[in-house]
Amino acid sequence: MKAAGIAVQALDTGRVLLVRRTPGEDSSAVWELPGGRAEAGESAWETALREWSEETGAVLTEPARGGFSRDGYECFVVDVPRESDLDLAPDRHEVSEARWWAPEDMDASDVRDDLVEELSTLRPLLKSEWSDFHERTDDAVDAFTPRVEDAMASAVPAKVLAPLLGLAKGRQSPQSRNQASTAYASQLAALTGTAGAAVGVAGATVAISGLIAALLAVPLVLGPLAAVIVGIYVEAWRNGHRGAVAAVRGSKAVQFAADGALLPLQRLRADAPAVARGIAEDMRRRIADAIAHAKARGIDVEELAAEVYAIIHDERRARMVAETEYARAQNAAHMAVYRANGVPMVAWLAEPTACRLCKENEAVSPQPTNDPQWPNGPIPVHPHERCAVAPSYPDVA
Repeated sequence: MKAAGIAVQALDTGRVLLVRRTPGEDSSAVWELPGGRAEAGESAWETALREWSEETGAVLTEPARGGFSRDGYECFVVDVPRESDLDLAPDRHEVSEARWWAPEDMDASDVRDDLVEELSTLRPLLKSEWSDFHERTDDAVDAFTPRVEDAMASAVPAKVLAPLLGLAKGRQSPQSRNQASTAYASQLAALTGTAGAAVGVAGATVAISGLIAALLAVPLVLGPLAAVIVGIYVEAWRNGHRGAVAAVRGSKAVQFAADGALLPLQRLRADAPAVARGIAEDMRRRIADAIAHAKARGIDVEELAAEVYAIIHDERRARMVAETEYARAQNAAHMAVYRANGVPMVAWLAEPTACRLCKENEAVSPQPTNDPQWPNGPIPVHPHERCAVAPSYPDVA
């Protein structure tokens, strides 16, 4: 070993610290990683740590979590929580300036040639940013949300709710209300097979038990919702595959050449009808609860109809479904790529506003790729999940 250096990455920005040498007999004014030549008896890590501290004037206490060797040079990768955690005071005899660089900008003409040549090896070792895995997520979720909403609205057959919604539309005058009440009672009786239950418009009492019975008995229409969910899975898988391949060390990532690598997507597609049923049954229960509570609260039929309509056409819940199922498939693609490429460990990337559960998962990173033991389970931990998993290479002690 002749020399060693350290690539320090700040997790709050994803940037890497480079130093510019003070021009002299043995150096030129180029940007490079802090580091230098070994002294007698030093290990590679001891050399890198000493040189880094001498050149930056800062104290580095975090351990190395990865690195690589090339032609007598050892490069270590170290994370710090925030750029501001380091009190930089470069030695002006050796270093004229220290600056944080975005990894994608490190191939500039004033960066040391050796470092530019090493970028293909170094960049995959750096922590991927949360946003790297969500470049297309928002656009995809935006596109699928109205489709999910329409499919959810069609899951409960319209014939069950039409009398209720029709009654609300007819409440314009005492005469029209009475006519609508009679029509509602007749339609409901036909659905439930019971004698016409009186609907007291003045007392705001609808045939609650009959309507709930009809609602819970009618078969759900799951085909359109299951089809949309499959579409979400396929799109998320494509995007997850792209992001994971880009994050894997090296530029020749295996693209599912391994046997069985596509099984997770096949399982997702097979599970789509069950997922659709769970979503539709939850919506049906919400409608039934709204109807049951209407009598206790003494609201009129028009108000009840408005509540039911809001449940049927719930854009926020549709977006939650799209976002959560997208996260499920995207995570499955990430893990499939990592396993196919022999990535040893995975790290949890919590979104900027992550909840306590996701932060607890992040705190125990990295985990073995083949059997990660996340304390709160894999992605999605909860609805609206936006975390991701990235490859980790803790191969340097």
